[in-house]
Amino acid sequence: MRELAVYYCPKCGYYGYFHLEQNAICPNCLKKLDCLDLPYPDFVNLSLEARDALLIQKILSHDPSVSNRILTADRAHSYRKTIATLHSQVYDLKLENKQLLETLNWMHETIWELLSKKPRFESADSLPDLPESLSSDALPDHDPSSSQDDLSSKNNTDSPDEQSESAD
Repeated sequence: MRELAVYYCPKCGYYGYFHLEQNAICPNCLKKLDCLDLPYPDFVNLSLEARDALLIQKILSHDPSVSNRILTADRAHSYRKTIATLHSQVYDLKLENKQLLETLNWMHETIWELLSKKPRFESADSLPDLPESLSSDALPDHDPSSSQDDLSSKNNTDSPDEQSESAD
């Protein structure tokens, strides 16, 4: 009778003991199992941690992309960490926004309160007197449309003799 041999799946890590190589098929992946180069009695005498370490070493040496598949779960977990961090930042920003809104409301209330204390002017007669330099009487009247008329009237102020000469 043939001695048992240890076979393992390089894809999922399943291992089993088989007499014949054709019976060594992974029940998870339905792929052919690889034979471990360690005799059955030596493998059985190993501790569970040592068996796992040996199988992991064989799997990683056979296919380095396995480490990517193993780390996928860890990456998904790190996304959760990122999402949790972003949630805390959003919460902090909402608190800051609330505080700024309260400050803005306080400023509006203060402004309205100050405006309500200030007397309102009912008519132009109740306006305070302006200093002499700012009164409307002290400022010259200036109409932009009259500037053209001023230029033409200056041209018409020539002496009558000059006007008759220009007409000839």
